[in-house]
Amino acid sequence: MVYAKENLLEHIATLQPEGFSMLEDSFGYLRADGSKKEVIHLATRNYFPHGACIHGMSAHISFLDIEDALRPLYRAQGIGHSDNYTLKRSLVDVDGVDYEQLDQEISDDESFGKVRIELQKLLDAALSFFDQLQTVADAADLLAEKSAKEIVPYIQGTILMPKTILLLQRAGHERFEEKRAEFHALLKGQAAKRKQAQADLTVFEQLFDHETGAS
Repeated sequence: MVYAKENLLEHIATLQPEGFSMLEDSFGYLRADGSKKEVIHLATRNYFPHGACIHGMSAHISFLDIEDALRPLYRAQGIGHSDNYTLKRSLVDVDGVDYEQLDQEISDDESFGKVRIELQKLLDAALSFFDQLQTVADAADLLAEKSAKEIVPYIQGTILMPKTILLLQRAGHERFEEKRAEFHALLKGQAAKRKQAQADLTVFEQLFDHETGAS
């Protein structure tokens, strides 16, 4: 029996959350308005025309003002700002999900039915993530109490430091000044060792003037 990309898309479409559209360039779903983009990515292993496996899922939020502020600064450093997501969650530890059951080959309606329940649980977790982080202020509240290491599940790489502080600044968060000084010191230490961190430090200092206290 043939199981092609079109068949997998048909199965994925049966789980499409309300208010979301199907992604055009990969497997997953998209919801967007003028200020925010939310994406659910499905991680797949494809064996077309014989079958496929959906072995994971991740949820991504992009606050467009945040990404629009960062993009030209990174381009000026000669670095493409390809990570257009402000926050993400890899859904690898969702309570109640049977990941062994999920990681099975799909080749027809019956085999898709065996993984559908687990996929729905992951989708529910993704939608809950979006519900918790509806605004820049929500994101700032989440990150303000965390160390840089604790932020890594949501933002990867040293870009997490300028991105986190920009979120706090835009939200007018009470811990903005404190966290700005903390992350600036951390980033200066890393910039001496890594080229990417040097670019992140330059962007950080362009966004937040430490010498004058201006922002």
